[in-house]
Amino acid sequence: HNFCKAARRRIVQELRADTLQDFYRLIEKHAWMEHWKYRRAFWTAYLKKGVIDDAWVVLGEEAQAVARSVFRNQAGRFGRLRSSGDKKHSVLLLRIHNLVFAEWSHNGTCRVWDRNRPECPPFHDLDYTGAQLRDAEDYGQKHLGAQQFTWQVQLASYIQRQTGIQVYTRDFRVG
Repeated sequence: HNFCKAARRRIVQELRADTLQDFYRLIEKHAWMEHWKYRRAFWTAYLKKGVIDDAWVVLGEEAQAVARSVFRNQAGRFGRLRSSGDKKHSVLLLRIHNLVFAEWSHNGTCRVWDRNRPECPPFHDLDYTGAQLRDAEDYGQKHLGAQQFTWQVQLASYIQRQTGIQVYTRDFRVG
């Protein structure tokens, strides 16, 4: 029984890691990598800690075209972002305990909702709007001061206050 639970947890963890890797591969063609090396390191710290409960990729129009060529007939692996204002934008949805995060591929603020609020975006839908992934959040974190770990420390502190999960600056250093 414990072996089955551990195996199931490991499989789910691998699927989440694959989802994040897929997102990083797709957005590297559209997003400024100077932004993403810090965001990637930050979210990878939580992935390594094993606390990401769900992950879902929502692609803007340009990333959808890339996904069709890279992933061929697996369009159901991703949601579609409609009416975001910019065809290059995509969003990574993550859930850690009771918190849902919308991490935008470009200069967007990281938005956070309590998953029990009606305004919280659902996971695994096929269509999303930009407003749905931007509005009525409980917390927003701008990505300012990445090289000094300013936003990372602020967001990690918020996550710790809300969930009790702690990561340290050394965990999300860019190497």
